[in-house]
Amino acid sequence: MKNDAPKFDVRDPNWLPVPFAIERETELQFVEENDLFPKGSVSSFYPRQGYGVIKDAKGVDLYFNLDEAALVGPKGDKKYLVVGKRVGFDRSRTSEGDRVIKIKVY
Repeated sequence: MKNDAPKFDVRDPNWLPVPFAIERETELQFVEENDLFPKGSVSSFYPRQGYGVIKDAKGVDLYFNLDEAALVGPKGDKKYLVVGKRVGFDRSRTSEGDRVIKIKVY
């Protein structure tokens, strides 16, 4: 008795084929952290308003506004600024307290 029925691959029920035309939007970028910037992490960021807070290594919150702060380095775009992201920064003292004037996203 010969079995001429076609053979099918057994797949998970939620399996979907991957389209061939998928391309990465951006290449993965690795940024060297061995620089002189003090390090911290983004504790809050509001992209539509363009401001947020960076928590430095000592736990101090530093305010930044993208109108006042320059994004530097290979990831110098606000799309890379997300909560929890590690950053380097440069601060300036103002009459209203310390403000971040440069941000480098790692």
